[in-house]
Amino acid sequence: ANGSKYDGAWQNNQKHGYGVFTFEDGSVYKGNFVHDRMAEGAGVLPTPDVYGRLRISQYLINEAEPEIAAAAVHNLLTRHHTELKQIYRYYATFNCPAQEAFVLSLVQFRQFVVDSELCSPALPLAQVDRIVYDAIKGGEHAHAPADAPSAPGLLELQSILLSDISEVSHPTPPAMPAHDPAMELLFREFVQALVSLAATLRPASLGLPQQLRLLLQEDVLPRACKSTQQADEGKDFLVGKAPCNFTDHLHFIYQYYVQRGVATAPRFRRAKPDRQLTVREFVLLLRDASMLPAGSDMAAMVAAVLPARYARHLSEAVASRAVVEAEMKALWAEAEAAEAKAAAEAAEAAAAEAEFDESARVPAAASSKGGKGSKVEAEVEKVFVEVVPDVPKRRPFTPEMLEAMAVEEEALGEAMETELLFAEFEEMLLSFSLHLASERPPWAPPVDVSADVNVDGDADVNLVDDDDEAGDVEADDDDDDVNADGESMAGNADAGVVKGNQEECAIEEDTSASPSPSNLLEHLLRTKLLPNLASHLGERAVAMATAV
Repeated sequence: ANGSKYDGAWQNNQKHGYGVFTFEDGSVYKGNFVHDRMAEGAGVLPTPDVYGRLRISQYLINEAEPEIAAAAVHNLLTRHHTELKQIYRYYATFNCPAQEAFVLSLVQFRQFVVDSELCSPALPLAQVDRIVYDAIKGGEHAHAPADAPSAPGLLELQSILLSDISEVSHPTPPAMPAHDPAMELLFREFVQALVSLAATLRPASLGLPQQLRLLLQEDVLPRACKSTQQADEGKDFLVGKAPCNFTDHLHFIYQYYVQRGVATAPRFRRAKPDRQLTVREFVLLLRDASMLPAGSDMAAMVAAVLPARYARHLSEAVASRAVVEAEMKALWAEAEAAEAKAAAEAAEAAAAEAEFDESARVPAAASSKGGKGSKVEAEVEKVFVEVVPDVPKRRPFTPEMLEAMAVEEEALGEAMETELLFAEFEEMLLSFSLHLASERPPWAPPVDVSADVNVDGDADVNLVDDDDEAGDVEADDDDDDVNADGESMAGNADAGVVKGNQEECAIEEDTSASPSPSNLLEHLLRTKLLPNLASHLGERAVAMATAV
């Protein structure tokens, strides 16, 4: 339970024979064991202490006196040794029985990072995983092993989506080594990861000692160990335990859109070999599945479904824009009321003047041609045309509104590039289904816009770069199963939609009671997202086959 580890021979459930024992401070014993004890004469390899063995030279390159800076880091960690050990032990038992807690796992380290509020769109959990993996492996590794999971082709994915749960025999893609939730961290590796995070989060100009001091005093020590020791509904999103029966389907959708994002990205944005799904590709998935009606507020949708650890900046920008927009519309209403009042007053004045002129002259010929009333009405109509020609439906935005929109656009662009682990992809789908089940989702278009919905469900959002539309078809040309058979796949897609509609009717009978979030997600996948996406893929295959 203290982070030590043994690798060697056993006998009768005791360490017996040659083995290697790693102590919690990083010291290593290599030699023989007799009945669970170190054999006499064997020694511990000489190591100073856990903090003296940290790999920090790469962070001290710009230091004027690296030795002094290294000593300062050592002293800072020694000063907080007790607190760091308590944090390590606390999270080693997180969602795990105390008798089974020996070493901190990666998923428990993720929980520590979330609790300490270290995550952001610039440092998602996917990047945290890479930092931890570097801390364990010493940087000598590749994030994309030879057996890295490959994405399914377009028609292969469509076939999977049209298959029933029991019919999906495709093996679930394995987790990448850097993102394996079960990966273990010894205490010294935990400290090494903290140092790496400090160097990543704080400006390099501060120097490593100051970077680490700020991380500990402002983030880690005040916020860590605040989580409850239970997962909501038995679902730990940081592990990736799916709350529904469509885990395999979601895995293949995830891999397909990851590969699609890699293929269409500009050369200067080529991602890491172990690249994860981005929010931009998640929105693209929803658009392809016709889940976003025309006029949807894209920023509000992303802010609503994105995990709070990434959505803080965007949520504040959306809320600020909503307040400013309400103030602007109030000003518009006041201006319209003032214009209407001015127009009415001008019309009354014109009518009075016309009546006075008419009563003063009263020519006999005029009375025979139409009389006073018709001339007064003509003057009133002329005034209305001059004073209120036709008030445009779209008034100019206020400077405050333009500024709020610019801030929101910047925050949305930052959020769209956030990498999502598969578990976070599930989390966003669940959140989307919960909001969709509400009376009016936060991103719902205005009433006058929602009445005119595009049949394709396209929303006004820049999902791909300007030159990606042409590259999008080229990317899918690499699929081995894209050929003339695409013409017949459209029929399969329609069959999938019919099948989904039949299942929807069956499910609606069972949802008279208040459904759980996991049931809502499964209902969304079964009746809408999966059949709609399969239909889209079929249409895409036909278009590509026709183009070829």
